[in-house]
Parts: sequence; C-alpha cells; structure tokens
Amino acid sequence: PGASPMACALGKGAAIKIKDASVICHEEVVKTLDAIAKENKIPAQKEILLYGGTDTSVLQAAGIGAYAGCISIPSRYIHSGVEMIDLRDVDACTDLATAFALDPTL
Repeated sequence: PGASPMACALGKGAAIKIKDASVICHEEVVKTLDAIAKENKIPAQKEILLYGGTDTSVLQAAGIGAYAGCISIPSRYIHSGVEMIDLRDVDACTDLATAFALDPTL
C-alpha cells in the first residue's frame, strides 16, 4: 500500500496509519486522508507499525459500523523520558485533522 513497516521519519509530516498491532484502518479513510494531505500540501507519510497500538482499535471493535482511521505524530523513544517528536509533524497532524473535519465532501 505504499509504505514499509516501521519507516516513519521525524520531520516528514503527519503519519497516516495503515495498520498497527491492534488495528487495520479502513482503506477509504487512508485514501481520503492521503488525498486531503496532497490537495492541501500538508506533509504526510504512511504508517505501518509492527508493534503497539492506538485507541483506533476500539472503533473497529465497537461493532457500530464506523470506519477506523488514525493520524499519528511520528516519534522516537516512545514512553520514555527522552521521547522525541518534530513540532513540524505536530503542525502537519493538526492541519490534516482540521482539513479532514472541515471537508465538505465527507
């Protein structure tokens, strides 16, 4: 799907999750987030994590028919005293989430 496992890099934009150990995001959500990022020139990358998970899996397991999707902030050394992020990635995540929420076609 255009991504390699564990390949997200700091400073390359919002991470549009494809899958992690707890969830496989809905293909349409991934495509829509990617299209919105490109249309709005928001830096973004695809994310496949082999380990760990997010609360996104709860949407999938709820059984209510919601499409699961996730925008993540790329990080290093997660859950440690020296966890690292790039503030430009935070801005990209904020911009992408806002553009997604305000998209009139959704």
